[in-house]
Amino acid sequence: MPPVPTHYEVLGVDPSTSPEDLRRAYVQRARALHPDRQVGADPTRAAQAARAMQEVNEAWRVLRDPVARADYDTRMRASDRPPLPVRDPAMGPPLATIPDEPVVRVVRGLPWVAAALVLAAIFVFTAFAAGGDDEDDSPRALANRCVVGAAGSRLQEVDCDAEGAQLVALVAVRASQCGPGSSATPAGDLWLCLRPAHD
Repeated sequence: MPPVPTHYEVLGVDPSTSPEDLRRAYVQRARALHPDRQVGADPTRAAQAARAMQEVNEAWRVLRDPVARADYDTRMRASDRPPLPVRDPAMGPPLATIPDEPVVRVVRGLPWVAAALVLAAIFVFTAFAAGGDDEDDSPRALANRCVVGAAGSRLQEVDCDAEGAQLVALVAVRASQCGPGSSATPAGDLWLCLRPAHD
């Protein structure tokens, strides 16, 4: 059974490496082994990359903490095992990774495209839903127009020259807002302040 590599060997550095260089080595190894780089890999290679990524993460977890690193170094010196040859981090991982090909980029971008399409559909739906209301049915649309009809019945918009036409002087929230010389007629939750169209 081959010897288990040390955390330093997993990251491809030697034990005297500075914390900053150690972090750089971790980032480089983690990027190379990241699952996104293994898209389309055969199951064996993907499993190897996943195991290697776990080893890289464990090595970083121990070596990034100065106290844990010092403890690890002490335990490592106590075992008289010769270290494995140091692998240069610039050489990349021992596993071949899949290049960033156009197909891979498209697959990675699909969630963003789907999210954009959903947002566009919501925007279009709400625009049509809001614009689909017939504003002529709103009492506010009758302001400064003439109507005929009695209180409690549906008012009908007419030309101001029509017989019995009344001008909607104001659309109010309360009947008390209708000024003198006008009558208050309910229209849904609002009040129409009517006055004769011909004085």
